[in-house]
Amino acid sequence: MTTYLVHGFSRSDHNRNVCVVVDIAKDDSEEVFAAVEALNPANELCFHVSQNISAAVPDEIKNKVLTEAELYARVPELDPSSRRRRRRR
Repeated sequence: MTTYLVHGFSRSDHNRNVCVVVDIAKDDSEEVFAAVEALNPANELCFHVSQNISAAVPDEIKNKVLTEAELYARVPELDPSSRRRRRRR
């Protein structure tokens, strides 16, 4: 089982970024996007990139559309801004 983090945005408000965490049995990008599109029946969201992750994600937030802030509050190690290098003085 592989866990994927899929990023997207709202078609009506491009400033609203969303994320979905899904578990897929096999490594197949078509299967990942098919699982995420099933959560988007009104087709109001556009999902454009996915990545596999190794961070422990609680089961209660998997397969749910979340804002990036909601996801990063629950799983801080996924926040890319926290992984930036500090500049040396």
